[in-house]
Amino acid sequence: MIWVGVDEAGRGPVVGSMFVAAVALKDEDLEKLRRLGLTDSKKLTPKKRALLKEVIKEKALAIEIVEVKPEEMNERSVSDLTIEAMRKALESVLKRVRADVVIADVVGKGKKQAEILGKLHPNVKVLPKADSEYLVVSAASVVAKEAREEHVRKLKAKYGDFGSGYPSDKRTREWLVNNYDKPIVRRKWKTLQRVLSKQSSSSDEGHLT
Repeated sequence: MIWVGVDEAGRGPVVGSMFVAAVALKDEDLEKLRRLGLTDSKKLTPKKRALLKEVIKEKALAIEIVEVKPEEMNERSVSDLTIEAMRKALESVLKRVRADVVIADVVGKGKKQAEILGKLHPNVKVLPKADSEYLVVSAASVVAKEAREEHVRKLKAKYGDFGSGYPSDKRTREWLVNNYDKPIVRRKWKTLQRVLSKQSSSSDEGHLT
């Protein structure tokens, strides 16, 4: 049986691109990956994730990665862009592999996503927490996350250390104060406006004390 998993990484940060991956794997190779400790990429150490990515690349029948850049996210809904990227990645993989089932981690409520992906394959399942509960989606999660991490390393070499890129990260917030206008920033996100507003308030308080 051949499975295809689809997932994203980098949807939540305010810095850098988002990456979507589709990965096709056989039952027996998924079992090998399970024994190696494959799970949702968010639960893996960087070292373990990098190791698993190499095994996934070796075993996969097909892999496709789609990058969604900040300038795109400044203009369109991130949910729509995620679904579109999933469609592109899945379409590419299905041109190379005859899959038995496709499983994608849910985007939003999943209805629109299921309709769009369902046009590509008769057995598409859009499920919550699929990256934790289905190994093939965990594999896609690892591939997408590693693509995002490599991207972040390159950005830091050019723009300086902005931390994780997530608004909850203090280093990210501090970096944004002087770099919010850089092309790698998702400038039109309300999240960014809140971060800058809070950071500005904190700075003012610091000057007064």
